[in-house]
Amino acid sequence: MQIKDNVALITGGSSGIGFGTARRMLDEGASVMVCPTATVRWTRVNPSKSW
Repeated sequence: MQIKDNVALITGGSSGIGFGTARRMLDEGASVMVCPTATVRWTRVNPSKSW
């Protein structure tokens, strides 16, 4: 499936299947917004952001 230049919103993407999906979509060229369900894990996904 071609996902380059598409936008994805992934809920629960701070771990598990959501995290893997976000990483794969980024690798394939999509723009990805991750909405984590656990703030503690968010720093592991994107350590450059401190929300």
